[in-house]
Amino acid sequence: MEKTPHLDGCLSVIAQAFMDSFSLAEQHLGKHSPTNKLLYAKDIPQYKQEVKSYYNLVKDQTSISNQELKTFLQEESK
Repeated sequence: MEKTPHLDGCLSVIAQAFMDSFSLAEQHLGKHSPTNKLLYAKDIPQYKQEVKSYYNLVKDQTSISNQELKTFLQEESK
């Protein structure tokens, strides 16, 4: 799919927001930080909390057996 330079720039900002949301490193932003990071900087703590909550839900789910996983993967690969 062809992307205009404008669209490509917008998608890059969104991709960076996702990467920063999943990053374990703390952001230390200042006046010399890239503009794209400053655009969503105030939202990152909320996104990080949502990511943490999601992974806690995944962690707390009951485990499945190896056979159940094998059966599931075989069905999905059809």
